[in-house]
Amino acid sequence: MTQEASQERDGSTRRESGLKAPERAWLPHVALIFSFILLGLGSTIGKLGMEKFNPVLFAFLREVFAGPILAVIAWFAYRRGPGLLPLRIWGRLAFLGFCLFVTQFFFLVGLKFADSNSASAWQPSQPIISMVIAYFVGLEGLGWRKVLGILCAFSGALFLVLGKSWFQQSGTRDDGNVIETENAIIGNVFFFLNCSATACYVVFSKPLFVGPSSKASIGFQMDSMWVIALAYGFAATLMLGACLTVNNTPELLAFICQDCADKYDAWRVPRNAILPLTYWILASSVIVWLCITWANAQASCNTSVVLAYGALQPLVACVANFLLITFDLVPRGVLSLPGWNILGGIGILIGLGVIIWDASRSAKTVDESGEGTRLGLREERE
Repeated sequence: MTQEASQERDGSTRRESGLKAPERAWLPHVALIFSFILLGLGSTIGKLGMEKFNPVLFAFLREVFAGPILAVIAWFAYRRGPGLLPLRIWGRLAFLGFCLFVTQFFFLVGLKFADSNSASAWQPSQPIISMVIAYFVGLEGLGWRKVLGILCAFSGALFLVLGKSWFQQSGTRDDGNVIETENAIIGNVFFFLNCSATACYVVFSKPLFVGPSSKASIGFQMDSMWVIALAYGFAATLMLGACLTVNNTPELLAFICQDCADKYDAWRVPRNAILPLTYWILASSVIVWLCITWANAQASCNTSVVLAYGALQPLVACVANFLLITFDLVPRGVLSLPGWNILGGIGILIGLGVIIWDASRSAKTVDESGEGTRLGLREERE
């Protein structure tokens, strides 16, 4: 190690010494609950103001504004940049950015093939996918409490999302037309890619946060906030390419945005979409992904637990819809009241309780591996 690198490491350690504190195992779980509550509210807010808006343009604007904001927050939090990163770390960050791009792009495209119920039903599958990936790459084991909690929360979320159609007439869209089987299959494949990409982001970002004594260590640690900021930069670049391609290809534009009359209309931001877009940039992108990435950097949260709280999204959306309709805060017909499917929330809460119980027991046996400093700060560089 050169003298310069040694001085940088020593200086970094001195700056971090005042930030280190005994880890509060419950704090990452609070951050995750808060994050997925914001995502659940975001789905309702999106329904209220996203009419006649090119979804790919929306996704691009969301990422292009969120990236710099995340970088500014990281700079003020750590009082330094990401530092000199090896080429292999840039490659991992590029892959994480690709995961963010895939999870957002295929969610939007999937909605054009299948209904929103299918989209919501897939989201709680993320912890199951991440648990399987993490197990096969040797990142975590399978405990019975964690598996039980994830399956219970998943079952509750599935009942919450699909229960209404089970009690009522199913198999049709809002306009009464029968859903085409081919489109439904394609849409569900896209939702699978969406959920798999989210799981891959969480699983493959984890090694950037663990210490050298951990089996998952790749010999290099990064600040959690810089990880998400740089990954968002790569995602925004990819989304710009997708946006330019879609907006300049009439066939793709007509397929993705049926409300766009021409390529000029495809770049228009409706006035009623400004507030929802602002919410999605500041809340659903900046706050949510900062919290998720920070929680993933903590020792008390493994990758499947991080995404297990996604089961809260449909529950929060149902509660928000109920309150807005009950107090007559939205025009009639925009949102719908939940039915007996709301009972799925019981399974979600029980499952999350079991997950938190398992995490609290696991946190007591975590070794001092460098994971879980209060701000997810790095302690060593190569």
